[in-house]
Amino acid sequence: MAISINNAGVQVVTLNQIELLTGANYKTWRRQIDMFFSMNQGLDTCLLDGVPKHIEVEDKDQYLAAWEYEHLWHRKNNTCRNIIRATMSDTISGTIPEMDYAYDMLELINEKFKHTEKAETATLSLRFNTLKYDGVGGVRNHYLKMENIVNKLKDLNMHLP
Repeated sequence: MAISINNAGVQVVTLNQIELLTGANYKTWRRQIDMFFSMNQGLDTCLLDGVPKHIEVEDKDQYLAAWEYEHLWHRKNNTCRNIIRATMSDTISGTIPEMDYAYDMLELINEKFKHTEKAETATLSLRFNTLKYDGVGGVRNHYLKMENIVNKLKDLNMHLP
């Protein structure tokens, strides 16, 4: 993922830099979408905070502050839902029912791709166990290939000795 740097030297992730979720790229997509939400106007508020509860208060200022927070939360939630939908392929988008909350959508998508993670773990384990130095390249390249596989397995919570 390419990250832009604005004039102030701050990293910015734009919507067009998020890969389209096609299935095989779930982990990359999720990392990019989480980064986008956290870097853009605090959109991750609706993912981190629960649904705001309507509070009955007598003080007008407290009422306005609570109403403003609730209104802002729902607007951010709606924006996140739309962004999630826009960054999915039509095939995957069709399997995700319309939901009220962005957090619930992300949890459902996560559940759909959990089995993919198990298959990826099995594939990487097999590749690691059968990888042999073939004399082409260098020992350093072979070691880097092995280290890359080990790091991917660690990301998938597979513990190696």
